[in-house]
Amino acid sequence: KLAEKSDDGFDGITDELNEGKVQFFYIACDVGGMKKYCMVGFCGPSVTGPQRGNFNNHYTEFSKWLKVH
Repeated sequence: KLAEKSDDGFDGITDELNEGKVQFFYIACDVGGMKKYCMVGFCGPSVTGPQRGNFNNHYTEFSKWLKVH
């Protein structure tokens, strides 16, 4: 589920980070006049148990989903 869309690049991520959530970001940035894309996964320090344990699996699933869409 897309929670937010922004044009702020990396600067916008810091406003969206939540200590109690697992979050994934797909960011488009201009680097030397070319558009580059970056996938970022964040597992907040307050995330515990199964959610923390499944973080790597969810990161891989998100990566696969991005390749298809």
